[in-house]
Amino acid sequence: MQKCLKIENRKDIFVSSAKAQDILEKIENKTTFETNEILSKEFNQPIQVHEISKPQSDDSVRLEITLSRSEYESLKHAKDLLSHTCPGNTWKEVIVTLAKKFNQTKIAQSKNIKSKSGSALAVVTASPSDSKKSTQSFVNKQVSFQKARPYISVITKREVFTKAQNHCQYIDRQSGRKCTATFQLELDHIKPVALNGDSGVNNLRVLCRTHNQLLAKRAGLTK
Repeated sequence: MQKCLKIENRKDIFVSSAKAQDILEKIENKTTFETNEILSKEFNQPIQVHEISKPQSDDSVRLEITLSRSEYESLKHAKDLLSHTCPGNTWKEVIVTLAKKFNQTKIAQSKNIKSKSGSALAVVTASPSDSKKSTQSFVNKQVSFQKARPYISVITKREVFTKAQNHCQYIDRQSGRKCTATFQLELDHIKPVALNGDSGVNNLRVLCRTHNQLLAKRAGLTK
């Protein structure tokens, strides 16, 4: 707040004590991110859109970019979805993980395209009996997997997460407060599969990993 007022003074812009008090009330009990968002709008701070890639002495590179609100929300959503893969929950982990996955996918696609010309002969020379055995083996594996863990369609998952607004739905027994965490979210069966619970929308909920493990422990499903 003081820094913003000093900048306004340098520009010969007067900020009344009433306006300063109003802004102070707006930023009270806000996070650093929320505070900076309010101050940038209240003092109409200039928008910086340039990108900076600054090499450092240890061969690392400091990267500074500007995102639109929709771009930021998309990246933030990816951060929540990758919370299992990126336990540190840092932007660096998320960006690097997304880049690696994209590169691996592209490299794999490139290899598949190159191998298609040579794979045609292998398909032709394979005997019918070998093909049947391979298909039957695949089917058996799929059936075995489905018995162990019921399949939940992408549509069902999306509906459950949308209903939960991408937040943990755990409610504390004593205080009655809802968790609302967005970190390391998991789908949980309200009635466990082990007790013949189905995988329909009404029997699914969204929990953060901590509360999912807590409820599983209470139900005696984990040690």
